Amino acid sequence: QPQQPQQPQQPQQLQQPQPTYQQGLYLNVNNQQSNQQSNQQSNQQSNQLQVINDQLKAINQQLPLAQRPYSVDPNQLTQQPALPQRPHALTQQPAIPQRPYSTDPNQLTQQPGQQPNLPQPPKPQFNKPLPHRPQSLSQISAQKAPALPRDLANDISNFSIEGYAEKYFSGNRKGVFRRKVPLSELLCWSQDPLTKPLLKHTTNEQNKNSLKTFKAIQSYMEKKSVLEIDDTSGDNNAINSVREILNILNATPELVDEVYCQLIKQVTNNARPISKARGWELILIVVECFVTTKDLEKYVIKFLWDNIQVNSQQLVERDKSNPIPALAATSYRKFFKNSKFCKPLRLPVKSEILRLLESAFTSTVFGVSIDEIMHDQLYICQQKGIAQPEIPIIVIQLTTLLKRFKANETVGIFRITGANDNVSALRAQLDSGNFNMDKLPSTDPHDYATVLKLWLAELYDSILPEALFSDFIRATEENNIGAIDFLIRERLSVANRKTIYHLIEFFRWLAQPEHLPVTKMGFPNLAIVLAPSILNNSEQTAMQALNNIKIVSNLALLLLRELPIPGVEIPRSSARLVK
Repeated sequence: QPQQPQQPQQPQQLQQPQPTYQQGLYLNVNNQQSNQQSNQQSNQQSNQLQVINDQLKAINQQLPLAQRPYSVDPNQLTQQPALPQRPHALTQQPAIPQRPYSTDPNQLTQQPGQQPNLPQPPKPQFNKPLPHRPQSLSQISAQKAPALPRDLANDISNFSIEGYAEKYFSGNRKGVFRRKVPLSELLCWSQDPLTKPLLKHTTNEQNKNSLKTFKAIQSYMEKKSVLEIDDTSGDNNAINSVREILNILNATPELVDEVYCQLIKQVTNNARPISKARGWELILIVVECFVTTKDLEKYVIKFLWDNIQVNSQQLVERDKSNPIPALAATSYRKFFKNSKFCKPLRLPVKSEILRLLESAFTSTVFGVSIDEIMHDQLYICQQKGIAQPEIPIIVIQLTTLLKRFKANETVGIFRITGANDNVSALRAQLDSGNFNMDKLPSTDPHDYATVLKLWLAELYDSILPEALFSDFIRATEENNIGAIDFLIRERLSVANRKTIYHLIEFFRWLAQPEHLPVTKMGFPNLAIVLAPSILNNSEQTAMQALNNIKIVSNLALLLLRELPIPGVEIPRSSARLVK
């Protein structure tokens, strides 16, 4: 047998003496005491970690997910770089890149890695001289197509109008054998009148009125547009068809979805460009006055979005010879805003209908953002050779006229609504760009106050931007006027900030103590009236909006009472003078 290799000899270890019985007991007692001490220390450390973890969770729950500075995993408690001290928990908006200073308005501390000198903010583009009229911001945004809602951005393809028709259409039959009409045929333009409504209705009266609206739609699409008819011609057929549709919808709101489906049907696969353009005019008029139910809302947004995408290359021209792209983009913007912010129903008069259709091709001051107004206003001022104001001209005109007609001596100013005819005429004159301060349609200050409230309410983005909604709400809940002042000074555009300052100065003049015995409109009453118009959130539900309206009213009250305006003293409060 092969010999096993010899293992190297291990060095002999010194044998330690075995402990005796008494020594073993002593060692066991020491081991137990040390184990208990180590267990107590580990328990104390785990309890401390648990307390820290609970505190971090509480801190993180006060911030949005994207801005939470701490990890809430108990196994990985890694602390991120500490945020600078803030007056309250402001959420940093992604629209402002590389902020070089702390958000504390009292201590602007320099962040690590930044240059010692703070960069100056860029001047607004409205002050740049333009050699020719530029594209308005509405045209540029329409060319790129307005942004889709968040809940539709990922699954837009799931809301085609065909899917709605398959789910909700009643189904029509025709011919000798009463064959079922396919959906593709139901959703296409038809020269024949409907024999049955597209949707299911509960009463015979609704079925009859739905057939009348389709007949009025066909009648308008075969006539001249209301924009092409001279007032002296006496031809009122087109405007009568529009009024018939609006009056039926006003009397029976259950038919709003039916009329939307009828209009979509008549502009789909319509080979006659003039007739199709008339149909899009009706869509814009109906969108301005009525909002669909939630069942149809997303399908209409998808339909308008698809038409914007198809005609995206032609939106910049805004040519009336091809009006469909501009009408589709304007309809989308108004439908999206009206579906989120329910405004009071008011049927438009003829002058308002004409101005509504013209707004798709020209600049307007109603229903757009302040940035768009300032962009178009720059061209008008350069054309007339006058200086560009820092705020929209319409705000200056309305506040000046309210002072001229003694709004401070009018009972219930901004609470009582003006006459509809005067408000419509005044609004059309202001929106036309040819406003004459010497030829006014009314001398009643209630009319001018109503127009000012309408202008604020119809802004595409509220005067306090929607992106800062949570910041303003949180600062108001903490009653932190310093944080509110910081948001207005540092986070708003120059035009928005100057407009807020101008309006607050005007309302402080109106709420002076010597005016209150007559007007009965102190700061609390003005705050309630103005709250729905100054700050909105398109993503909140109806219940959330109802809960937030009191907070927004408190925000308006804080602005009127305590917001510091450069060069203007804060007046004493008038809350005690008006109940």
